[in-house]
Amino acid sequence: MMSEFAKQHIPFVFFDAITPDLIERKAKEFGIDITTSPLTKGEIACALSHIALWRLAQEQGLDYIAIFEGDIYLGENA
Repeated sequence: MMSEFAKQHIPFVFFDAITPDLIERKAKEFGIDITTSPLTKGEIACALSHIALWRLAQEQGLDYIAIFEGDIYLGENA
């Protein structure tokens, strides 16, 4: 991922995703009831990670963010 962004001269920041073992604590922190969710723990962890990033962007006054997975490949004209 680092090399993909470096090739295109794109600044980035890493974020450690929320893992399934943390979902109950994070859901409570965010005020989200996950007790009846049909999603898997992995899917919930992913969603909570995105919510955490949205909150971080809001706190930092960012107009926009982009979220990428670690296996991203940027094409030549990205």
